[in-house]
Amino acid sequence: MMEFSRILPAHIPRIALVDFNNDSVRDSLRTLNALFVKYRELVDAGEKEEAEKYKLYGVRLDTSGTLRDVSVLPLGDSSLDLGVNPRLVFNIRQGLDSASENWNLPEKWREAAREYCHNVKIVVSGGFNPEKIRRFEKLGVPADIYAVGSYLFSNNGATASDFTADVVRVKIHGEWLDMPKVGRRPRDNANMERVW
Repeated sequence: MMEFSRILPAHIPRIALVDFNNDSVRDSLRTLNALFVKYRELVDAGEKEEAEKYKLYGVRLDTSGTLRDVSVLPLGDSSLDLGVNPRLVFNIRQGLDSASENWNLPEKWREAAREYCHNVKIVVSGGFNPEKIRRFEKLGVPADIYAVGSYLFSNNGATASDFTADVVRVKIHGEWLDMPKVGRRPRDNANMERVW
């Protein structure tokens, strides 16, 4: 996220996918802290335009429906424990909103830091459809943006074409390194063929 922020113009929202390690609160806070440190450094140096590139617009939760994020204490009911669920979103919001309380900041930065943290949006994705959105809204879940791509392109049955294509392995200096998100792994697919 730091390189993305450094290179791309400030008008492009910085939204960090934070469920890669299945520890969404910790990774949200690590991302938030790193970006805020750089933001503050640039503001203090008088580079306010450059500092705007380090404003975290949002964090995106996309936890698989077969996984329980480490911040969600198990209740024994998969609908309450797994995937992007209301308790996970509340945990993220609480973590974001209280993050600056743990930062060692001069008095002049405390309110700005609090505002920086409170302004971070929460994007939820993974299995969202009108019914799930209504449930989240009824419960007052602090989700700001619902990603519904799979729902929009869903076509069930024998012609189902909804799939994900995760990067699970990268080649660095001629050597393949596995780098999957928690719950994913490199696999072969007999139906796929190289196109180049």
